[in-house]
Amino acid sequence: MKDKQAAVVLLILVILGLAYGADQMRKRANDMRSEAEAAKVAADNAETQRLVAEASLRNIKEETDQLREFYRSWLPHLEAVQNVQAGEAKVIETIKLGGVFSTSQQFEDGTGMAESVIPKTLKAQLVFEDEYSKVMNWMGEMERLLPTARTSEYEVRRGDSGNDVHISLVLEVPIFNPKAMVIKPAIVVAGASAMPAPETE
Repeated sequence: MKDKQAAVVLLILVILGLAYGADQMRKRANDMRSEAEAAKVAADNAETQRLVAEASLRNIKEETDQLREFYRSWLPHLEAVQNVQAGEAKVIETIKLGGVFSTSQQFEDGTGMAESVIPKTLKAQLVFEDEYSKVMNWMGEMERLLPTARTSEYEVRRGDSGNDVHISLVLEVPIFNPKAMVIKPAIVVAGASAMPAPETE
């Protein structure tokens, strides 16, 4: 009789053990299912964010395409003058190529913001005494060779002899600072729509 009771007790213990084990396995399966669902939700959210970011990037590229093309067309001309010496050399080069007679060439640094893309402007005070058409041709060539420059002052009067004219002008050449591009890249293209793209040879 005692053996039967012991066997029953043992059977009950085995059944309880199996039930407990099954319950633990069910809980673990539920936990794993919950974790999987949470992971799927997180993955879906990440995928949604990726799609939104890609769409936003495409929109930005489309909206700024002309602006970026403008910037790319002007960058080589800006990079050609990164210091005052380079600016002076460019101006002198255009005068030599134009073959115009210059009676005076004076250069000075203009004011600007030290950390900006254009930290300063080179001012070239030039005086010419030559044929009017020759000087005009030089100015046209100068705009092609140095398209970033602008004329801020201009005076013409009759020259000392023949068809010569006396022309004095102030040419302003921006000095480009490529290091500022890392901090404020948008400054270069600010007001871009107001300027035409440079001519290419």
